[in-house]
Amino acid sequence: MVSDLVSKVRIRERFVVAITLFAAIMLPLGASNVAAEGLPAPSLVEAVLSPTDGQLELDETLSVSVTFQSDVPISSMYISWTTPTGGRHSGGIYSWTKSGDHYSGSIKWTLSEPDSWPSGQYSLEALSVTDTTGRTTYFAGPGQIHDPRLAPDSLDFTVTNSIAPPAPPSLVEAVLSPTDGQLELDETLSASVTFQSDVPISSMYISWTTPTGGRHSGGIYSWTKSGDHYSGSIKWTLSEPDSWPSGQYSLEALSVTDTTGRTTYFAGPGQIHDPRLAPDSLDFTVTNSIAPPAPPSLVEAVLSPTDGQLELDETLSVSVTFQSDVPISSMYISWTTPTGGRHSGGIYSWTKSGDHYSGSIKWTLSEPDSWPSGQYSLEALSVTDTTGRTTYFAGPGQIHDPRLAPDSLDFTVGTFVSPPTDTAAPVLQEFDYTPTAIDVADGPQEVVVTARVTDATGAAAPTLILSSDDTTQTLGFGEMTRISGTAQDGIYQGTVT
Repeated sequence: MVSDLVSKVRIRERFVVAITLFAAIMLPLGASNVAAEGLPAPSLVEAVLSPTDGQLELDETLSVSVTFQSDVPISSMYISWTTPTGGRHSGGIYSWTKSGDHYSGSIKWTLSEPDSWPSGQYSLEALSVTDTTGRTTYFAGPGQIHDPRLAPDSLDFTVTNSIAPPAPPSLVEAVLSPTDGQLELDETLSASVTFQSDVPISSMYISWTTPTGGRHSGGIYSWTKSGDHYSGSIKWTLSEPDSWPSGQYSLEALSVTDTTGRTTYFAGPGQIHDPRLAPDSLDFTVTNSIAPPAPPSLVEAVLSPTDGQLELDETLSVSVTFQSDVPISSMYISWTTPTGGRHSGGIYSWTKSGDHYSGSIKWTLSEPDSWPSGQYSLEALSVTDTTGRTTYFAGPGQIHDPRLAPDSLDFTVGTFVSPPTDTAAPVLQEFDYTPTAIDVADGPQEVVVTARVTDATGAAAPTLILSSDDTTQTLGFGEMTRISGTAQDGIYQGTVT
């Protein structure tokens, strides 16, 4: 405080108010041209079911033809229906006919298999399109129609003269080998299952949680049929200690999908849904392998170009290094795009040096329809190691690792102009303070200092410092606040007490 220095003084006689100006290194001029707001989401022009009355019999053809209006190409469309068994029939369109800004495509099925198309009502569950910017637009979701052009039930249909909707499959047996669940390295683990089902089984999925908290999983896609019984098996040889560390492997999930599109769950995370699956009957323990390793750690993640400023035809790359006691299988990375979509990719090949695993991924921004101008923000970064464990270093809106500085992997696409060369210091154009005289005998007083500062490339806020004419004392009052103007020509104020 000024009153700590003297008991009675007039600023204009005893003190000089000094303004120190620091040149600012301003960011490059921002991205121009097509902003995200200039790329509206695709709109639905029409969606037509054939036959138009939605009435189908076996051996007839079901088709859906759609047209969308879009300023950028459509990559794919997804459509699904709930089936009379509570399952799902779905499909996609990946090839499009373009006419101006209209994209048209179709998908069809021939209802040749009664086991796949039982009689009953098929109700639209979802309809969405993904464009080349990575944005997915939803026109219908579970139980909801999001677009007025999709009249209720307009894409629903009914199948007649087929089989009645069958009952769900039931589990006849599920057998683990070895039956005592005790395994050592180089031994073989297998699971054999039999289901009773009125329609064919398409696939079975099984997974276990691992000693590292990861997941080992697999599927059965080939079945032996005996009457209404479907049998299959899956096996692994535990040859790699890095993939099968010692410890307990607990059944996480077991489900089957039949040809009607219905998935029946016999076990889910932490739950057994079928009495034939005695608790722990499919669990197993691995011995004489390595101890469960610690999770991988991030050593570095580097974006190129390092300033995160990209123009079309330039190359974006991300190089990463992880420290891990076991090999890294894959890395996943994604960004949210200026349209609210997602750009993503993965690394599956690694260079090993000791316990460090390095890899990179890159894109050339050759298509403006895929890389509109604007900000791309890191959405997720994770790695999966050979134990089946996935470690997350960044998730939606969150950075989980201190080595990922905020925005360090974000980037901007646009047209950038280099700033003019900054060869001149900022200039103090105007300076004033009020009141011009104070008396601090009765206590502290305030003086408001006002300055106008100009600089061709922009100046940082001035710093306000008082220094004594008679002594070496100085007193700092921090940065002044810009109350009007710009960094190139601004009015700043600060208060001295």
